[in-house]
Amino acid sequence: MYERKARFAALADAILAADPDFVCIQEATLWFKAQWLAHPELSARYLGSWPPNDHFAWYFTVTFVRLAVPELDGPGVDLPVDVVRMAYPPADTEQGRDLLYVRLGPPDGHGLVVGNVHMESAVNAGSDHKRLLQGRALIDRLSTFVAAGDDVWLMGDTNECAELDPADSALNAAFRDVSLDTWSTLHSGDPGWTEDTDINIMRALFRPTAKHARLDRILLFQPSRFAPASIDRLGTIPFAHHASTNHPIFISDHFGLHATYSASAAPS
Repeated sequence: MYERKARFAALADAILAADPDFVCIQEATLWFKAQWLAHPELSARYLGSWPPNDHFAWYFTVTFVRLAVPELDGPGVDLPVDVVRMAYPPADTEQGRDLLYVRLGPPDGHGLVVGNVHMESAVNAGSDHKRLLQGRALIDRLSTFVAAGDDVWLMGDTNECAELDPADSALNAAFRDVSLDTWSTLHSGDPGWTEDTDINIMRALFRPTAKHARLDRILLFQPSRFAPASIDRLGTIPFAHHASTNHPIFISDHFGLHATYSASAAPS
């Protein structure tokens, strides 16, 4: 893996600097798990929703919830936490995709639900239809929490550009009907590419053609007691250069997202 130790260290620094309440990672591996658990600050600050070591996929999604400690604000995990990894029907994925979600809060509503996805990639034929099936399934599941009075987010790599017109993307149309896209809400007119080979030269090294897409999103399901306040991309500049080639090294081949939300009127 390309400079993975240095990139993990840079990722850890970025997370600790941003200090989010929730962290959603895609394409985590058992190596990543070992690095995270060995990191004194990350392992002390966050509770991770790790799959069992015999998980069927060689990489997986993992969500972290910030622990409640006196020096930190935020929801923390002194409230009940539920972690569910919802599998799709085998016909809906050839890549072992699933929906990981955590729910933080009391059982009778007014909790926080964070979904984490890495949807079907375009490697196989028919992936756009499989993403739509996955999208419908996760919307059905997460909408039950909205109906019960929870606040619900979905974040991760959807493998479909958010800038596609909903008339040309059934997945985007489905998301538009139930959620706010945090980036487009706050940065209208800015495509906000999270895969950009013009900037991320490290990504360009491993692609035969140029690519510009906003595959990664943070969606806030509606209605909600929260409103988007800010969102920025993370990892848009190299943190080092390769010792022998001088190629720039970025945290990831995709840019990350860091968003904040403010309390708004309670949902009707």
